[in-house]
Amino acid sequence: MTKQDDPPRHRQLWTQEEVDRLTHLYNKMVPAKFIARELGRTPSSINGAVSRLGLLYKAPWYRTEELGKVEAAALLFKMLLGDRQ
Repeated sequence: MTKQDDPPRHRQLWTQEEVDRLTHLYNKMVPAKFIARELGRTPSSINGAVSRLGLLYKAPWYRTEELGKVEAAALLFKMLLGDRQ
């Protein structure tokens, strides 16, 4: 039974495409809450997947959670634009 406000991919198996995207964003130091929003998952799910994939502590993206909303959004925007250059 899921709540109406659960993310679209809540409690579903991860696809290889999602794992690849998670790894890419994680290595770009994108905060878990932004990755969760993009992948339709919860931040807890992102943190669990990062741990299971052995990515934990390889990139300090978790530190960006300490930033304010404006700084985190600016960092995310910069990272996403960096992919297109």
